[in-house]
Order: sequence, then C-alpha cells, then structure tokens
Amino acid sequence: MHFRFTTLVEKIVSLLFFCILLTACASQSTEYHKLITKNANKPVAAPLASQRSSSLNHIDDEISYFMEIVLGSEYGMGAFTVKKWRTNIRVEVSGHPTLQDLSALKRVIQDLNEIIQPEIQITLTRGKGNVKLMFIPHKEFYQYEPPGIIFYGGFFRTWWHPNGEIYKGCVVIGSDHLDQKHRSHLIREELTQTLGLMNDSMKFEDSIFFQGNSDVASYSSIDKRVIKRLYSSEIHAGMSTYQIRDMLNK
Repeated sequence: MHFRFTTLVEKIVSLLFFCILLTACASQSTEYHKLITKNANKPVAAPLASQRSSSLNHIDDEISYFMEIVLGSEYGMGAFTVKKWRTNIRVEVSGHPTLQDLSALKRVIQDLNEIIQPEIQITLTRGKGNVKLMFIPHKEFYQYEPPGIIFYGGFFRTWWHPNGEIYKGCVVIGSDHLDQKHRSHLIREELTQTLGLMNDSMKFEDSIFFQGNSDVASYSSIDKRVIKRLYSSEIHAGMSTYQIRDMLNK
C-alpha cells in the first residue's frame, strides 16, 4: 500500500509540473508573437475600442495611465520601477537623416524642453552624445536590436544604473521603406520613450504612446501631463508602484 500511495503522489506531482510548464511555454509564445506583430508594423487589435485622451476626466484615470506608461516596458525588459534621467541629454545624430527628419527632431526637442525643464535639458550635439539617434537602412537594424526581437520602422533602447537613473540611450529610425510622415512620428515617439516612458498603451489613439498604427505628430494633453509628472521633483528614479501611489495619495 505504501508503494502504491507514493507512486500516485509522484504521478500527480509530475502532472501538475507538466501543466505549469505547458502554461509557461504558451504564455511566452504569445508574448513573443505580440512583439513580432507590433514591430512588423501590422495592426494590433485592441480588446476594447480606443478613445481620444480628451475623454479622460478623472485624476485616478490619469494616474492609472501614468503608471501604465512609466512602470511598464514595451518589450518586457525593465523592472517595474521608475527610470528617468538626472543629467542633461545630448542627442547625437548619425546616418542619413533628411532635412525633414532634422526639422522634426528639433521640434520634438523644443516640445520636450518646454515640458521637462528645469529638471533636465535636451540639446543636439555633434559628438559624445549620451543618446545616439541613427537613421539607417532596415538591413542594418540587427547591429542594435536586442537578441530575439526584430523591428520595423524604428525602436529605442535605454541603459540605467541599479538605482533607476538612465545614463545612455539609443534610437534607430529606418531611412528606407518609410514615408516622411511616419518617420517624423517615430522620431517623436522613440525619443520620448528614451526619457523613461517605455511602455505603449491601447487606451488613447491620439497619444504618442498609442500601441496601434499611428502617425501622431504632436503630444496630446495627457502626454504632456504624463511627461511632466515623470520629470517633477516628486517622482524619483527607482520608485515602485506602491511608493508612487503613497506619494500621490498624500
């Protein structure tokens, strides 16, 4: 009897382990498919109809959106804590930008400086930039892509210290296969996300952080408030969800 009881327990444990392993594999496969689909610039179906940010009318909704954009990571590569710069950002451009690209970049930098100053300042530099902005053909993306992820259009990467302070960034924009309107949108979106606003959302179609296909060329009112809140003196690098909620509820 003892032998049969032990064998039955082992079978049950083995079955549970197999189910857990199968669930984990299925979940990972779904996440990878989502990344490849999004970065191939294909439409992503929203579970609920998206809306314009003007429909947001409650401070709790605004805080919820802030937490979603700031504490998440579009590619699942960051811990759920605040990442932000504490030093000025120097953007160094290389590759083959068009005159329209450079004009769009200057507008983005001007818009961001109006929102985040006096905390930090963003400037263009000819060398020794801590954010490299590269306009290169898609066939050269592999040199800068994280392992296992394939991008189309453009992408960003950031590096930070253990305390959550960002010290380096990289933005890659495709110099081929994109019209100017879409490229100008990507310049705004990807550079903005290097500030520590690393997640996308399906909530507001007029937001620069909208996860679906978009060619938004300016910040919505909620975008400006989210960026400004991140670079307020009350939000510190490394803060957790609970710390932010405690601070905002005081």
